[in-house]
Amino acid sequence: MKHAQKMCTNLGQVDTVITFDLAIYTKAKQIQMKFPEELSGTVIRLGGFHIALNFLSLLGKKFCSSGLEDLLIESGVYAAGTASAVMKGKSYNRGIRAHKLAMEALFRLMWDAFIRWYASHARDGEERLVDEDAVIRKAEECRRAIRRKADVQSSLNEFQQETTELRSLFQDFTAQSRAKSKMFAFWDEYGEMVKLLLQFVKAERTGNWELHLSSVSAMVPHFFAMDRPNYARWLPVYIMDMRQLATEHPQVHQEFANGYHAVSRSGKPFAQVWTDMALEQTINADSKSKGGIIGISQNPGALDRWFLTSHERASVTTALKKMFMQEHDHVDIHKEAGAKRVARDEGDVQKLVSCFTTELMANPFTQESESLVNFATGVVLPNDSADVLIRSTEKGREQMNTFVEKRLNTNQVSFWDPIPKLKVKTFESTTRKIQVKAVNDKLVTVGADRELFGRLLIAANVRQINLKEVFSYELSPVPFSLAYQDGSLRKTNKSTLAALLESKGNVCPRLEPFPRYTIHLIDGMALVQVLKSVGSSTFGELASKYFKAITTSLANCKEVHIVFDQYWDASIKAGERARRGSLPNASLEVKIHGPSTPVPKQWGKYIPNPQNKTNLCDYLSESFCILGRQQLPPEKNLVIAGGFENGRRVVIATRGHCEDVDVLESDHEEADTR
Repeated sequence: MKHAQKMCTNLGQVDTVITFDLAIYTKAKQIQMKFPEELSGTVIRLGGFHIALNFLSLLGKKFCSSGLEDLLIESGVYAAGTASAVMKGKSYNRGIRAHKLAMEALFRLMWDAFIRWYASHARDGEERLVDEDAVIRKAEECRRAIRRKADVQSSLNEFQQETTELRSLFQDFTAQSRAKSKMFAFWDEYGEMVKLLLQFVKAERTGNWELHLSSVSAMVPHFFAMDRPNYARWLPVYIMDMRQLATEHPQVHQEFANGYHAVSRSGKPFAQVWTDMALEQTINADSKSKGGIIGISQNPGALDRWFLTSHERASVTTALKKMFMQEHDHVDIHKEAGAKRVARDEGDVQKLVSCFTTELMANPFTQESESLVNFATGVVLPNDSADVLIRSTEKGREQMNTFVEKRLNTNQVSFWDPIPKLKVKTFESTTRKIQVKAVNDKLVTVGADRELFGRLLIAANVRQINLKEVFSYELSPVPFSLAYQDGSLRKTNKSTLAALLESKGNVCPRLEPFPRYTIHLIDGMALVQVLKSVGSSTFGELASKYFKAITTSLANCKEVHIVFDQYWDASIKAGERARRGSLPNASLEVKIHGPSTPVPKQWGKYIPNPQNKTNLCDYLSESFCILGRQQLPPEKNLVIAGGFENGRRVVIATRGHCEDVDVLESDHEEADTR
């Protein structure tokens, strides 16, 4: 800071403005508080780029496992790895775009719900109806003005004036819907948070200082609500400092009010950036790239000289770009407003909306739900946790007001005391963590035996206990030869039994060809696990490819039997499925409405769910019956068992005909025991 003051003095500046990320900002403010006179002319700012990144991370934390990540993946807008990084706040550009597109898609769904609400009220003969023709006419005029780039502001003002009543009705609709539906309230809150983030970005891109301060102020309750103590502690300090600029540093305040709190590197409209982002895009980017600090020297003195001359190298680079016309003074349009980018964004929004219109996911705005549900998987958040999550912003605002009143306005509580955490439970708390038994089960067992034995010895001193009889049983709540410590059944190695049986008899390496009538048996779920989605985009295409794979065996036989497993709720295999993590509501649940239903892109996440397996087996079985009647060769048969909604049912399909085979009906759960 002293070095920065010296530089500003040499340039004839009265005040020094420095921007830091949070880690250095906290140290700088403490130094300024300790030496107020020496640093009275220094204005310390908190980097807006880092605030935005942390707000993205906070947004991802609040809406994690709520269906948002599945929506981005299933729509095809982002791949699984990118969607995961977006939810963690690791990627700024992709994160901003992903949340902007998701907010737009959800708002369209909300608007459709509002139109239905408005139509129902119009039928009921209520007053306060809108002149729809006038609104549509003004909207068209406004659109034409934007395309002509003439009288845009006046057209927008007229359109805003014309829609006053409509916006009032929309506010009534949202207030009523939030009170009736937790789903509506939760996702309406998501839209408000994304709009707040976009306002914060707009404030910097347009150089609007007041919008910057108001946006940061509106963000603070969210940091308190999601237990981000560092930003929750220091953002109020930053806001108070910036609000006092008009009196303590009037020249700096005037420059900020003129839009110079942000950096414009390209001259494009709507393209100013935070000072710390400009630093990341220039000096830091050059430092971390080829030819930068990495690998140049291990000498501390050389590194110091390299850093102190970085601004000189940056000026040389800038002059070189200007020489070769790589930097333009002005561009008429921002890249995000270009025709290709707009078309791409619109296409992605429609993909997101189609996930709801095809009923792949539940529309959060169409039903009055007393529960808060993951719209992709159907996981229900407990009511007490849902109530706290929906009211978390309000709770965060209350805690922020208490913090400011007791720690900044007065000294009732020390500024440095820990900030109480609200510990709001999100959908992430419903995610079941699967722990697979490790090789140290014996250590756990011995520990349990020792504790139980100690309790028995203490009890034997005061009671008449026959220890000889007690020790004739296992000192454990369950027999460890059959179950683990938590009561789940032990898994055995079935291949050991096969090796034992083979050792007791003579096994020929290969069966001799059988000249008589032969049948080819296929385990249906084994086939699914091998082929997976086979690159299919719809379930109709998937069934056709599976049918082709099955019927290739008919070249060497006259009949193929495909037998599927069944998935019962009450089953001895439930423990094994729990161990694997393949439980209902543990992954995306998809209802197959017909051949046009899209195949989930997350096949590895889709197939472990037993309900998805049941739906898939039923659809494939019905499809094989139809395809068999149409495509089976003459005098060839296809027998389908176990996959229908009625697990006992067996159907034989031939060319042009299908019929049930009662004699083959079975109630076995496993395909290999039918």
